[in-house]
Amino acid sequence: MLYDILGASSEPIWPGSNESKLSVVSKLMYVKAQYRILNACYDDLCRIMQRLMPKDNAMPKNTYETKKLVRDMGLPV
Repeated sequence: MLYDILGASSEPIWPGSNESKLSVVSKLMYVKAQYRILNACYDDLCRIMQRLMPKDNAMPKNTYETKKLVRDMGLPV
């Protein structure tokens, strides 16, 4: 579990980015909870962000992948 957290915290959202995968996911989950964004809306936002990022990005594709990443690190969702 610790290695998953360390890996996600050091893996950039895309090569050369200053933002980590964990940083982006935690910010998105905060906004989702703060504004009570529906899963379908979150999925659409993930798709839009993926299109805006370089092809080799690590952005989760949808709510399921985001929650799986968070759960795999042992954090509550």
